[in-house]
Amino acid sequence: MKLIKLNSTALEVSSAHLSRWAAPFAAITLAATLGCNSSTVTPATRPPAGSATGEKGSTSAPSTPAVKSVPPAMAQMGEYGENIYDAAKAGKWKEAESKLASLKTTVQSSTQDISGAPNERGQLDATITALDHSVPHHDKSATMRDANQVTFLAAELTAP
Repeated sequence: MKLIKLNSTALEVSSAHLSRWAAPFAAITLAATLGCNSSTVTPATRPPAGSATGEKGSTSAPSTPAVKSVPPAMAQMGEYGENIYDAAKAGKWKEAESKLASLKTTVQSSTQDISGAPNERGQLDATITALDHSVPHHDKSATMRDANQVTFLAAELTAP
């Protein structure tokens, strides 16, 4: 990442998207868009690790909100949903059946992770029942839709 400083405001720009010669032009264009004088645009450096502002003597770390960790079972459910989707799209029905079996095992073993969300649990059970029908019948569109729903529900269950 590259920091471009406009007066006292720093903007972080991905270096993957800007080549060395494009960054100054992007900064000037941004300055013009924001109504700044282009002569006030200067390259900035990233503050040292452990420093919120990069100033000497500053050792305070930037405050970040606590992030709830994703239970491994929820992450696996999302992965299995993606795997089933990909397998159905590619017509790999044996793989889809295998991943569906793994998904069902994971859901059964993670009842305490899901117990706090009865609505999502009901939707998840209904979606797995639908997958139990669509995967053996090689119903590509229904399997892909329901696998997407599993991934969505796994994300919903992990949302703060």
